[in-house]
Amino acid sequence: MKKYVCGAAAGILVIAALVLKFALVGYGFSALVLLGAAAVIIIMCALTERAKKSKAARVCARVLAIVIAAGICVFGISEGFVIKNARTDERAFGMKYVVVLGAGVNGTEPSLSLRNRLEAALDFLEKAPDAAAVLSGGQGPGEEITEAECMRRWLVSRGVSPERLILEPLAASTRENIEFSLALIEQREGEPPAEIAIISSEYHLLRAKMQAKKLGVSDCAGVAARTTLPVLRVNYFIREGFGAVYEYLR
Repeated sequence: MKKYVCGAAAGILVIAALVLKFALVGYGFSALVLLGAAAVIIIMCALTERAKKSKAARVCARVLAIVIAAGICVFGISEGFVIKNARTDERAFGMKYVVVLGAGVNGTEPSLSLRNRLEAALDFLEKAPDAAAVLSGGQGPGEEITEAECMRRWLVSRGVSPERLILEPLAASTRENIEFSLALIEQREGEPPAEIAIISSEYHLLRAKMQAKKLGVSDCAGVAARTTLPVLRVNYFIREGFGAVYEYLR
């Protein structure tokens, strides 16, 4: 009976993973997590069944259980830090420069994630009239213009002065977003900036801050762009829990 329960549970997880991967957009990582969970269930059930007759299987089952428990604890701690940093730091509104991290562009129009970040950027620039924004993001597949140019057009069309916007059109990763933006600020100021604000999706702020500190920024304040689609928000928070662990280990 236990084998059938394990098989049914694993099967449900696999079906859910396939739906996330092939029927929806943007849920690939959650699909991978579900497939991993299904594999763990199958392995644990097989070891538990063999443990009745094999001492080696019992030892393997115990070791695997310890590894799983440790992994869950590490993920829980990491996710706690992700959630803790998923908010706006009020000191950000007193900083001279803010870096807006790019996201996908559909042709020439901002994706949902990028639009969320742009709305946060518009609000920030209204509250911090003396700040300049570095709009960072290159051009990827399916994008007819760079993410930086898409952001510039969107903000200018809503009344932001072009003089307040600095374009960084080459970055293809979070690290490059921040590294290339810092270089542009240094060109303007004559020295590396000691502090910057970063605008990104709320789930992404911890990893962005970690990157900035690795690149020499002593004070990095986050400005949270709220993800408007709840299910997508949960998906990305799960992904960032693992991403933060990877970033720390790297």
